[in-house]
Amino acid sequence: MRKMTIGFLTFFLLLSYAFSQEITVSYLEGWADKKEKNGGLVELFIGDVLMPGEGVVTSSDGFVELEMGNGTTIKIGPDSVFLVEDMPYGEEKQTGFAALMGEVSYKFGKFSGTEPMSRTQGAICGVRGTEFTIVSASDGSSLIHVLSGKVEVTAQGQSVALGPEEAVTVELGAPPSEKFSSHGKPLDFSAWNKERSAKMLKDPLSALESVMFQLESYADKADALKKEQNALKQIIDRKLEEFNRIEKEKGRDVAIEYRKKEIDPLTSQSAYLGFNYRYYALSALSLRRYMIVRLYIPLRAKVLTGDYDRWNEFYGAYMSVLEFFDKRLVPYLVQADI
Repeated sequence: MRKMTIGFLTFFLLLSYAFSQEITVSYLEGWADKKEKNGGLVELFIGDVLMPGEGVVTSSDGFVELEMGNGTTIKIGPDSVFLVEDMPYGEEKQTGFAALMGEVSYKFGKFSGTEPMSRTQGAICGVRGTEFTIVSASDGSSLIHVLSGKVEVTAQGQSVALGPEEAVTVELGAPPSEKFSSHGKPLDFSAWNKERSAKMLKDPLSALESVMFQLESYADKADALKKEQNALKQIIDRKLEEFNRIEKEKGRDVAIEYRKKEIDPLTSQSAYLGFNYRYYALSALSLRRYMIVRLYIPLRAKVLTGDYDRWNEFYGAYMSVLEFFDKRLVPYLVQADI
């Protein structure tokens, strides 16, 4: 198995329907690994099926195509990271896609029920009968280009509606840019990605600030959900006391009816709150695992060659980000995640 260092922008394609179709590797060029649920990497093969928590990591010569039973295809370009993940949607848990780095193209087949939804680290995209491409740069920004159908991109409370041959960029922690037209011509994703990487390395401290802003957002959301869950658990505890009283005075059958009506719905709600704050913690883990490493390694190399003179300042900010992550977000993770 070949290892490599990767950067990322997290892009989530969130499917707002009961996800029951298999995601199968139908084509493979070059080298690609399958990311397992425990974080390990094994060689990917044609015919492999991806389940929630699993994904694809391609090398510089890798290309992978995935298929679903309804005709949906997903193409993953070189130097890309793609995951299948369970995510919150409304009051349900849905399975979706995460493009953490590189280029991923989606072409949707026919779906029953609600149309698919999508989201990045800082944007939510409403999708309708769409074929589109997402490029995730190493600085956390994304470029979304629609070939057919419609996509509404929302970030930081602002929305941009995209139609065929329209595109928008979203920087980490920022609203969408003004949309622009591709005029029927293919966009040069490679040039855009190189431009973003160069900008990140030119001003890595600003890139770290963007990461910290996003981590703080994740931590605040997780804390709020945990607080809500704790309050709910207190209500559940009181109702459990009432359950015990009813069982003692009126019998088990009456107590069970009380539990079904008063306790079970609250227990389900509590579990869902836990799923939500864990989701935000896992999103933060992706930032730490990919983007921050993407910053650290090339800058360290530049220091050794004398091409970067602000290492101490950067390293201090870098350690502050890691300390924040350990203090505010690690408590929401389990050992298997890390």
